[in-house]
Amino acid sequence: MKQTFSIYIHLPFCIRKCRYCAFTSDEGYSEGTIEQVIDTILLEAEIRNKFEPWISGQTTSLYLGGGTPSILSGDQVIRLVSSLRSILTFADDCECTIEVNPGTITDRKIHSWHDAGINRISLGVQSFDPPTLQRLGRIHTATQAEDAFIKLAGSGFANIGVDLIYGVYPLDNPSDEEVQSRWQHTLKKTINLGPTHVSAYSLTLEPGTPLYRDAGNWMKVKVDEDSEIEQYYNAIDTLASAGYTHYEISNWAGSQAYKCRHNLGYWNGSPYLALGPSAHGFDGENRRYWNHSDTETWKRSIETAIFHKPAVEKHDISTADNRNDAVAGSESLTPEQRFMEELTLGLRMIEGINLEKMQENALQRHVHWPPAKMEELIRTGYLSRDNGILRYTRKGFVLADEIEVLLFT
Repeated sequence: MKQTFSIYIHLPFCIRKCRYCAFTSDEGYSEGTIEQVIDTILLEAEIRNKFEPWISGQTTSLYLGGGTPSILSGDQVIRLVSSLRSILTFADDCECTIEVNPGTITDRKIHSWHDAGINRISLGVQSFDPPTLQRLGRIHTATQAEDAFIKLAGSGFANIGVDLIYGVYPLDNPSDEEVQSRWQHTLKKTINLGPTHVSAYSLTLEPGTPLYRDAGNWMKVKVDEDSEIEQYYNAIDTLASAGYTHYEISNWAGSQAYKCRHNLGYWNGSPYLALGPSAHGFDGENRRYWNHSDTETWKRSIETAIFHKPAVEKHDISTADNRNDAVAGSESLTPEQRFMEELTLGLRMIEGINLEKMQENALQRHVHWPPAKMEELIRTGYLSRDNGILRYTRKGFVLADEIEVLLFT
């Protein structure tokens, strides 16, 4: 059976960068620049396809992220995806996702996405509250977001996910009660539209972003911790009452079939191939690599590497640092680091982790078991242990990042 892997493509173009976003993106782009980036991504795919596991495996998920991939014309998306299919092996049922900003949709693009084999839409709604959208610096309105969903569903897309952000303090200085009411409005509007998948992430103030600077100037841009937790619990309860399955800390699916296959690959520790500036990849064993974040630097590195073809057709990615193959850097995870990742990522899944299996993995990797703080976290109610399964509790969900550190200290 062939090794399976995912592909993540970073398309670094935005009409206007959102005020919270720290991802690599370029506002000053041209059609010629987009074409050059697509060409370079395809060159990079050819380089990577000289390595395992990509050369002999097949991809079960393709994710076009960014940036704003829906800026690309329909023809550009068709060219990118069809060319990738000629370079790499795609599974017949490959999940192909494109991130879509509601302010960039056209009928022509929607038709082209179908033609390209895109079968999943990740719609970046973020909120149905106008002041919240303004605070976040989104280019679309709440009405455009609703219209975009209806148009996509009406065109035949059966798998449409909606992405939301909570923890945002709107621009018009509402009361705490009104902040909660606005979030509830967004949740109910989302449910009424009927997406197959919902992601809800708390606003993170990333250094260097406009919102981070606003917060540093004593502007209130994020709700307090108690309000944020209340919003998260509200999402859990409201989505559950609407029939959505909470399958990962920040993700809900309308059914088993609509769990995001691409993200499941990350959480399950499967290999993922990274293409495009700032993209990160993993070979599924112990090797991570990352691309140059600056688009021009990344392009030059690929163009240089394409003229240094490997002497043989099959390579292990661990040779990457010894060749000019366009990665900005890489690292090898120790057995202990790999085990810690398996444990912490596995805990993010609502189903939890099998303790017997994790103990066996620890023994194989010569890692101490159990983690230092596991019993204490169970005793204090942040983790639960039931029938050999370790899970986060409801109050553990909101402190998952801190607990991941505490487990091993």
